[in-house]
Amino acid sequence: MGRRSDIDWEAAERSFRIGLLTLKQITEKYKISDSQLRAKAKAGNWERDLSADVRVAAKAKVIQRTRAQAEQELRASIEQSAEQSAVKSAVVTLDAVDTAAEVIATIEMRQRGRLGRLGVTFANLMSRFEQASEEGIELRELADKIEAGDPTAAGELRKLTTIPLMIDTAKRAVELNSKLQADERIAFGMNAKDGDGDSVPERVADAVKKLNGAS
Repeated sequence: MGRRSDIDWEAAERSFRIGLLTLKQITEKYKISDSQLRAKAKAGNWERDLSADVRVAAKAKVIQRTRAQAEQELRASIEQSAEQSAVKSAVVTLDAVDTAAEVIATIEMRQRGRLGRLGVTFANLMSRFEQASEEGIELRELADKIEAGDPTAAGELRKLTTIPLMIDTAKRAVELNSKLQADERIAFGMNAKDGDGDSVPERVADAVKKLNGAS
């Protein structure tokens, strides 16, 4: 085989030194003869088998890649754990807010119920006043009826004495309800204001407006 200038001896040397290919595979790959390869290797003092070094380097690369992968997986696990922790914290917060809101809503409904019953009481009281005014019961006429033994006198007297009692009872009920409502609102922070100075009812009203607007 004649001398050729197109032989890639550097690549052939690398293949020879690495030792992963047989001599025959090297000669076929670079299209050279066995004698040419042996002569070149002898002249250049090529070491035939670097496969052990290759294996060491390969193992180092595997370790490096494994470590990088482990670090990446660890980082992802930490991030996922942080996200799960944040989600869990958000769920706990939402549960706490929902529980507190349920308590406050129950109190609000109870207060409105009491106010509604007081309204009914006042309506009944006003009706009694109107009825008494229309009937025009006067104390002098009532006294005359009592002296005359009129059987209707007892009923009229009962009406007159019942109205002041109802007024006093209604007044006490209003005072008691006002105190109870004020104490409840203070105890459950229902009069508290946020950073913008809005009270809880005002913030709830704004939230309802936004929900209605969104729908």
